[in-house]
Amino acid sequence: MLQPNSILISNHQIYTDWLFLWFLTYTSKMSDFVFIILKDLSKIPVLGYGMKNFNFLFLSRKWEKDKIILTNQLLEIDANARGKGPANGYKLLTSTEKSIKKWPSGKDSTKIWPYELILFPEGTVPSDRTTKKSAEYVLSKGLPPLKHVLLPRVRGLYLALQKLRGSIEIVYDITTAYSGLKENEYGEILFSLKRFYLKGYGPPVINYYIKGFKIEDIPLGDEYVDDIDDISSENLQKFEDWLLKIWYEKDKLMDNFYKTGQWGIDPQNSKHIIGDFKMKNSFEIFKPFLLICSAILILYSLIRLIISFTL
Repeated sequence: MLQPNSILISNHQIYTDWLFLWFLTYTSKMSDFVFIILKDLSKIPVLGYGMKNFNFLFLSRKWEKDKIILTNQLLEIDANARGKGPANGYKLLTSTEKSIKKWPSGKDSTKIWPYELILFPEGTVPSDRTTKKSAEYVLSKGLPPLKHVLLPRVRGLYLALQKLRGSIEIVYDITTAYSGLKENEYGEILFSLKRFYLKGYGPPVINYYIKGFKIEDIPLGDEYVDDIDDISSENLQKFEDWLLKIWYEKDKLMDNFYKTGQWGIDPQNSKHIIGDFKMKNSFEIFKPFLLICSAILILYSLIRLIISFTL
């Protein structure tokens, strides 16, 4: 069971990674409180519209713009999780000249709103272009090559941890591997959005290796700044070293999985769980359509009412 008020980070394999991670939160009864950070997919027909209405935090890839929008979204999530946000009727205290919003400090335990935040530090999925770009950047930093994952971006995750510091309890590091995907194949091609949603072709088995890090064990430093770019280079470097260590371990796990079908972890220090991704009951499949069905019924009633007055 996943704990509330946590962040899930994972390597990014395919564009539907978030959907399968959502099922993990579903098994922990936290699926109604999930927030997912992704690049902007709001323009995708039908799917994009639905994502805009279900707690997706979209990024435009323009950092100066994204950092302010994301900061305010995270601060609101944190305020609600502390019981001092708009969900409980609390109002903003002030905003800085950079439009960073301020919520009341402290906690109100009478009604808190938990959250699970899903974030992909790599920012995108592996492809010929992104893999080459990542390899070039790794080389420029004098780091060992990565075979199966992309170099993670540091500032987005650091920003999330800093702004959720008043409520977050744990970070789950999830290594994701899909059975049926070979090491020389790209998941975005084999399990593309078109093949998945139109043809129902997806990974036969999803494999996760999950580790948890308590927030106090993550090197965030003692600074608190409105603008994440004002953080000291020393504190940011310590956090980057921590994240890179995790990602190189992840690359080794992926290498083991591609070669042997196993993570290569000492079974004495891990727990093996096999489960099915399925709904608790068959009626839950209709829940996402309740809103649109209600809107259609209301519209139909209004039309009938207008017609009755005009006759």
